[in-house]
Amino acid sequence: MFGENMAVLMYRMHYDGKIGPSLSHDQKKALAEKISDLTLNHPFQFSGKDYSKKFPELAPLVNVEISGLYLLAILEGLVADLREAKQ
Repeated sequence: MFGENMAVLMYRMHYDGKIGPSLSHDQKKALAEKISDLTLNHPFQFSGKDYSKKFPELAPLVNVEISGLYLLAILEGLVADLREAKQ
């Protein structure tokens, strides 16, 4: 459990430092909806599955495979950014 929490923390730091600032509000909203839609059909597989092919728009922003834990951290960052923009 500690390892997963540490991974999410590191992925979230990468989101906050590179991914989030690189996306417009509309791109963030679309990406959050896309991740959310994915989870409606299949729960995240936190490790052992690469979601990179499902999210080619993230390819220029990441240089590792996109795991379920990475998607979780990205979604958390997107939600935080979108909430902040609403206020």
